Amino acid sequence: MSGEAGASIQSEFYHIQYSSGISVSVAEPPQIEGVEPRDHTADFFESENKFYKNKLNEIRYQLDALFLKLISEKKLPLIPFDLNAHYSEAAIIEDTDQFITNQFAQKELEKRLAVNSTILSVAWDFTTGNFERIEISITTLSQIRRSQLMQIQSEILKFF
Repeated sequence: MSGEAGASIQSEFYHIQYSSGISVSVAEPPQIEGVEPRDHTADFFESENKFYKNKLNEIRYQLDALFLKLISEKKLPLIPFDLNAHYSEAAIIEDTDQFITNQFAQKELEKRLAVNSTILSVAWDFTTGNFERIEISITTLSQIRRSQLMQIQSEILKFF
């Protein structure tokens, strides 16, 4: 069995997953007759996940305050997080040199928005200085600039 130790929380404006960034394989020992079986894999991940759960619980209210500040001061077009939001690569306006706009996705999004207003899902991941992985998901009613996502990322990294 393999996996990555981590935890996630969902708040009003975001969903965040924080994990080790390292996939671990756990081998179960052979079953011994007469000895009650244990799930060593579950025990391992339960133990390893505690650090990530504790860290997210420790900073949750600071993250909530950060998102409220970014929405009010930076005018980020975020709405309460919606698991049913439509994902589109074109939800992100590529205004940095790092990325190139996907023209097909942009046209698909323009068609969808012309028919009805669509709640858009945006998710991206990045690493901390310790190579741990953070994935953020947000929802918006309009496209959001990559530079705005980088502002969110920069502020979040201060907690790690």
